[in-house]
Amino acid sequence: PALSLCAGTAVCLALQRWQLGDVRLKWPNDVFLNERKVCGILLESVPTCPARLVIGVGLNVNNSLGQAPAELRERATSLTDETGVAYDLETVLIELLQELERVLVVLASQPQDLPPLWNELSWLTGKEVIITDAVGVCRGRGIGIAEDGALLLQTSAGVRRIISGSVTVLPAGPEVA
Repeated sequence: PALSLCAGTAVCLALQRWQLGDVRLKWPNDVFLNERKVCGILLESVPTCPARLVIGVGLNVNNSLGQAPAELRERATSLTDETGVAYDLETVLIELLQELERVLVVLASQPQDLPPLWNELSWLTGKEVIITDAVGVCRGRGIGIAEDGALLLQTSAGVRRIISGSVTVLPAGPEVA
């Protein structure tokens, strides 16, 4: 999970530098901007070259969701929807790649510096979630991200470390006074 989080962190840091609003990392591979998904990340190994890893970053830049169905507009956004500005794609790509390089250098040289950053950026902290993985379904409240990139959930049985899975965020319940 650490490599996926590093890619997401790089996107978050770039978006924060552009001052677009509240930027958060949704474990393990999404980036949220102002409470809506703006980016998805996928890592894949290369079967013919096991020493390589492909990092795919799908960032919604100039593709406005203005005409999309309401359900999608509630869950997703793009840079242009947030700012009303059209972005130069080459500039966006270069800045993202430069930030990714910086984060990967930190991973190689000072990996202990990343978990505090992941926790600062974490969108799931404090949220009630359901995780579905190969083992089954787990429900709990996000309490942070471990040093190795595992999601930490407070469940009825105690703290559980999640290393992979699909995350569903549950609607917030009523506030208790």
